[in-house]
Amino acid sequence: MNFLEKSITATLMLLCVFACHSADKRASPRHDPADQLFRRVPMAESARSVAVKFGTNLHAAFDTELGRVHTIWRGGPLNLWGPPYSHTKSPFISDFEGQRVYTFPKFSPWFAGGKQLAVHFRGISTANGAVMFEYRLRGEKIDTLVRERIAGAADGETWAVTRRFEFPGGSKEDLRYVLFAEGGAVTDGFRDGKWRGTNGTLHFKASGAAIEWSLVREQVDYSSEIITDAGTEKGNPVVRYSGEEARAYLAIPKRGDDFCFPGDDWV
Repeated sequence: MNFLEKSITATLMLLCVFACHSADKRASPRHDPADQLFRRVPMAESARSVAVKFGTNLHAAFDTELGRVHTIWRGGPLNLWGPPYSHTKSPFISDFEGQRVYTFPKFSPWFAGGKQLAVHFRGISTANGAVMFEYRLRGEKIDTLVRERIAGAADGETWAVTRRFEFPGGSKEDLRYVLFAEGGAVTDGFRDGKWRGTNGTLHFKASGAAIEWSLVREQVDYSSEIITDAGTEKGNPVVRYSGEEARAYLAIPKRGDDFCFPGDDWV
């Protein structure tokens, strides 16, 4: 064997060692510090998610494109994947280990005059341990600024998430907000704000304001894109929802001055 053949053999052996070492290495996610309140991150339900941490075992995710809280879960923190965190290209989409206790379909929950409103996200801020999302609602006759505050806590088997909508400058139109929407939900007449869905029983309540609920079953037909690692290169799978869907609408009357809904109190 001449010198060139020996060099090629040594190089191939070295490459094999590196390849075997890489194959044995297990990718592991990174997690945010315990005191970090939020992170903008791609998730399966929305590539433009903001994950909010309420404590060690309660979390929520907000979709900045559609202005919806798409997931609330109990369990572990958000798993951060991708080159900056796990030092691997795939997986990239962040996920979590835990129990989903609330989910919302992929559409904007804001309506006015029977028409769905577009959401134009502006930014995020924090105050008193709560995260606030600021966005504008836009439609044919409406351009309304909204600041949505969200906070939460878990104690044993119970959990609670508090949300308040602030309207600096008021709203020129009556608004309707879809608080819950699910095809397989059992409403029981929505007595006392209780709704049984696929994620368990939820209890909705509001304080400091006259709340008007509207419980309807609607025929719907819309599609939802599921964000996946493979789909970022080849196209994401799309799930179609067609049929009857139970929805709970919350009426927010128009006002010319600044106001908060529900009420002016904040826990």
